[in-house]
Amino acid sequence: NYRMKLGAGAFSLGLQGSYRRFQADVFKAQTISGTDPDVMEGKEVNPIFNVGFGAYYETQKFYLGASVPRFLEKGLGADNQGIVTDFTGEVPHYYFMAGFISEVSKNLKIRPAIQVKYAENAPVNLDLNCMVGFRDKFWAGATYRFGMTKASSAPGSLDFLVQYQINDRLLAGLAYDYALSDIRMTNSGSYEIMLEYGFMRDGKGVRNPRFF
Repeated sequence: NYRMKLGAGAFSLGLQGSYRRFQADVFKAQTISGTDPDVMEGKEVNPIFNVGFGAYYETQKFYLGASVPRFLEKGLGADNQGIVTDFTGEVPHYYFMAGFISEVSKNLKIRPAIQVKYAENAPVNLDLNCMVGFRDKFWAGATYRFGMTKASSAPGSLDFLVQYQINDRLLAGLAYDYALSDIRMTNSGSYEIMLEYGFMRDGKGVRNPRFF
């Protein structure tokens, strides 16, 4: 990561490398009708290396970022040459995010944000979030997530979030996710509990990585 001052804020560029190892032991596969010709014999181990990059700009009241965490197309087959086949493997995923914070009064702040996710042959996913903060201690808000196609938009989920800043280092949060698509017929929602502790030290050059 390289960070530089730009105007009233700072601009960052980042690169990453990733390595993943996928393993399939088809000897343990149990088929219903004997030998399945579509199931290969043996044990297959497939290492995959990929690269990603991103850019990020922020000020004290605004941020804007874009990234491609996995830039190369990689198949999962042992003999792949970086080509995705049979709908397996990795294709580039593109992420865009932006947000700002507005001080309504001394004790009240509003923090809207947006995130867009795109991959080839998949709907564009859009997350719209808005949080309201009281005295920089208690935050509450919601996120609406849906997928956009050329014909229409598909319902995704509605998330409700609360956070409480216990002290400068400790943050606790709770979220509830309610599906709006047909999956809600078999899923009544999910809960997430979050506890965050920041390891910080006094002195210059130490930067808080949280938004705002």
